[in-house]
Amino acid sequence: MKIGHAIKKCRQLKNISLSLLADETGLSKSYLSLVENEKRQISLESLEKVSSLLDVPLYLLIYLAAEPEEMKEIKGELKTEFDNLLINLIKKNE
Repeated sequence: MKIGHAIKKCRQLKNISLSLLADETGLSKSYLSLVENEKRQISLESLEKVSSLLDVPLYLLIYLAAEPEEMKEIKGELKTEFDNLLINLIKKNE
């Protein structure tokens, strides 16, 4: 699971800077950068703060973070279609 990549993707889709995310969540910019680059783990409490600020439900962040082998029940093409739908939904909520 690559939760950091999902956070970064959603943050960029929402045009939210890393600095703003840090300021609004109370987490340091360097820590969030490490999380986004998959060099640090994030606690559920911090993930909930990030999810709330991004206005992306936690379950969608987790879904976007799933790697192909974790989603083997969903065929590749269908997962890609779901991903694209979710990204469009995230963009619309800006």
